[in-house]
Amino acid sequence: MRVTTRMAQSKRTRLAALSLGLTSALALSMAGPASAQQERLATVEPYVIAGNPTCGDLAQNGFDPFVGSEDVDPPVDATDIPVESTDGTLTGTLDVDFSANLLTLNSFNFEGELVAGAVIVKGGNNGNVYDYRATGGIAADENLVAPLNNPGNQPQISHVTFCFYPANGS
Repeated sequence: MRVTTRMAQSKRTRLAALSLGLTSALALSMAGPASAQQERLATVEPYVIAGNPTCGDLAQNGFDPFVGSEDVDPPVDATDIPVESTDGTLTGTLDVDFSANLLTLNSFNFEGELVAGAVIVKGGNNGNVYDYRATGGIAADENLVAPLNNPGNQPQISHVTFCFYPANGS
């Protein structure tokens, strides 16, 4: 009886250790390497602005003014859209990728001397403002949408406005 109990305890201990090991391995595989965690894209919560807003409509609230803007209208996938500051001294390119149903700006990516200080995603009667000024701007983000309309449906994106900041404080 005593041997059986020790064997049963031994089996339970091995099963528990195996289970813990598998759970840990699964958690690590889902989390990915530490470097992948650090490369995750930054996101901000949008706020709604009425009508058809432009970069000039966004209050400065102590932030530096935008150095230029670019409208993607109509919303179509594009790569290497040339962008430049209003005075022409800063340049770069912009890539955009929209969902097939135009409900989501899947991703955007800036290369060069400009980044997004804010992005306005227009659809329906209002626009969602993704404001990155507190972080100094952002070169890339994903999953941006227009605000819900009445009665809470997700409208298609009609156009997107990118408000530029200099990259790395250029």
